Formats: sequence, C-alpha cells, structure tokens
Amino acid sequence: MSDVVITAFDLVTAYGLGTDCVWKGLASNRSAIGPARRTGQARFEAAPTAECAHLDPQSRDTAVWQLCRSLFDSTVVREQSPAEDFFLSTTVGEIELLERSLVDGSDAAESSLANLCLKIERYLGLQAGRGTVVSAACASGSYALALAASRIRQGLSASAMIVACDSVSEFVLAGFNSLMAMDKQGARPFDSARQGLSLGDGAAVMVLMNADLARERNIPVLADVAGWGMSDDANHITGPSRDGAGLAQAIQGALTTAGIAARDISFISAHGTGTLYNDAMEMQAFKKIFSAPVPIYGLKGAIGHTLGAAGLIEAGMAAQALRRRSIPPTVGLSSPDPEAAGWVSAAPRVVSSDHALCVNAGFGGINAAVILKRRD
Repeated sequence: MSDVVITAFDLVTAYGLGTDCVWKGLASNRSAIGPARRTGQARFEAAPTAECAHLDPQSRDTAVWQLCRSLFDSTVVREQSPAEDFFLSTTVGEIELLERSLVDGSDAAESSLANLCLKIERYLGLQAGRGTVVSAACASGSYALALAASRIRQGLSASAMIVACDSVSEFVLAGFNSLMAMDKQGARPFDSARQGLSLGDGAAVMVLMNADLARERNIPVLADVAGWGMSDDANHITGPSRDGAGLAQAIQGALTTAGIAARDISFISAHGTGTLYNDAMEMQAFKKIFSAPVPIYGLKGAIGHTLGAAGLIEAGMAAQALRRRSIPPTVGLSSPDPEAAGWVSAAPRVVSSDHALCVNAGFGGINAAVILKRRD
C-alpha cells in the first residue's frame, strides 16, 4: 500500500487566481458574491452569484473553458505532468453549448462531458481518451479525489491529475431558482437566518503522487491524502436525508481508511451550502461522529457553490489551512444556528493537530468525506 500525497494545487474563483489570493479573500471575511453580471442571468431576481470578473460573456469560448484556460496558462502544475491518470470533475461542464444549440442549431453533442475531457487532455498534452469523467453532483470533486487516491494507494498508478470545473450558467441558475434554493442576500452557511445557496464560478487542478515517487523527484508535498469514504443515502432526488446518517457513514469510512479516531480531527471543511436542510443535516452527521464540538468552516458564503469544482477547491484550501495551522472564518455567518453554535465562527481560528476532514453532499443522496494529513 502506497502513501498518497498532494504535490500541486491551483485554483481560480471569484476572488481571483491562486491560493494566496483566495486565502486573503477568506481572511478578510469579504464575500465575492454579488449581482449577476453575465448575459441572460439578471432575470433571476433571487440569484446573486460569485462570478469571475475576467470571463467574457461575449466570447465564443464557454465560461468553463475560459476558467480552465486561465488556470492552465498560469499554473505550475504542468511541471509535474504527464500524470498517469486523469480525472475530470464537473456537473454540467460546457452546458452553454447545449443552450446555444437550441438557438442556432449547432451540434448539441459538443456539450458532452466526454468532449470537455478530451479538450482538456489535448490542451494539457495528456494522452487523449484515457481520462475518467466524475459527475457525482456536488460531491464530484471529493469523489474524483478519492478515486484517484485509491488507485495510487493500491499501486494501480503512481500519479494522477484532477481538474474540477463548473460555471454559473443560465441553465443551472434556472434549475436552482425553480427549487427556490437560492438566498437573495447571498449564502450564509450555518447562520440562523440562512435562506439558500449562491452559485459561483470555479476551477481547480490538483496533482497526486505516490509518496515514494515524490521523494525520488524531490517534489515538495502539500499534504497527505490519508483517508476517504463515500455513501449514498438514496433519500430524495434533491433533498438530503434529515438525520445525516449517510454523511456520517462516509465520515466513518474516511476515518477507518485513514486509521485514525474522530478525536484526531483538527477541523472540518464543511459542505455548508447555506440551505436550511443541508446545513442541518451536516450538523446531525457531525454530532453522530464527534462527542464534542470541532472547529468548522465553509467556503460557499465567500466564493459561492462551485458545484463539481467545490470538493477539490475545498480540499486544496484545507491543505493550505493545515500548512498555516489556521482556518478561515465562515464568510456570511452572523448569528450561528443554535445547532452549530460552538462549532462555527465568523473569525479565523488557530488549529494545532494534523488532520483535516473535508465533506461534501449532493443531489441523489451522494455523500463524500476526505481526510488530509499535514506533512512537514
């Protein structure tokens, strides 16, 4: 069995490009959520969004492809390529191409996730056609991370690259608007007055390696991927199980895989969408596992819900938190829900132990948990 390590990570969000930019935005307790800007989106009155300012709504390139290009053209990840495995994590990919096909009669097949996977492989110089598309709703990023880490731990590959991306599109806005799931004031995770989520643009890229290979190549390590767990509570097509049992099962699986106890967890990067039922479900799950409050924070009140990119973005930033021994505030939090009081905070906090738990949940009852370990 091989140890799995993160050797590279980069991201782009509404805060801007790079981990330092995102960390500064989080530390400032300033939300990047604001009025919808791109063509066609302003009609959704309940939809403030976290959009990347550099995206051109008039470009023939989709927002997702613009996100990927801006990330790939600046990242140092290519120095560690080509990876043996490639995973693409996304929920709807270039859905704008499907929207356009309904208007101008262009080929709707261009919008397929498999096509996006091929485009990325070719752009990055990876072996075309070998990539795996992971589309597991809003837990996609965590699922892709777990699958990649599992293959490396089992010795099936020595390295893997994961790309995660999704954008604010009219299609997704319409869907969440129809569910009445968005907060007109912007997402407020774990707040007693929360009313829903906010959508956001986001993309991330991460490289995983067998620890021995990273050592041989003298590549610095950001964190270990120590454990992971997945489950599906099959409760409802959109609603999570109210008792949190499915997420608790995924967390317990991650603890078992990592070979640690709940008391070893230093902090939790929560899914924290800001919807009434998601945040309540998460607290139920945490209280099934932890006998006392553990510091929790969430990113979605700051950068919005980036869908298929969320899990990878949150894992990468949790690795940063482990390195800095500090967790950011939960942006948007004003008055904690009584169930979350003592767990969440609107201020940054110092943490001391070496393990972080990252959790995500998605439509269809999908749950994922990943445990990262600090490495000096």
